[in-house]
Amino acid sequence: MARGLAFLLILALGGCLPYPSYRKARPEVSLTIRDARRRPIPGARVTLISTTHPDGLVSSRDTTETAADGTARFASRRELRIEVLLLYR
Repeated sequence: MARGLAFLLILALGGCLPYPSYRKARPEVSLTIRDARRRPIPGARVTLISTTHPDGLVSSRDTTETAADGTARFASRRELRIEVLLLYR
């Protein structure tokens, strides 16, 4: 217990403190797929690839089919993450 408190004190004094954060990882997405004549395409498979990390790691890949009016909808997603705040001058 004392070691854990000492470790947290060192992190706090150094300005680097990890904390949990519940953030939106992907906003709600809605789009319409159309052909060359601008008519909606029903039944088209649409894949949404979302990345939330700067180095390009794929964090989610969702596939759905378009509705009769050619629209595809993806719900927003929130995730719990551990973030680190670094204070410096």
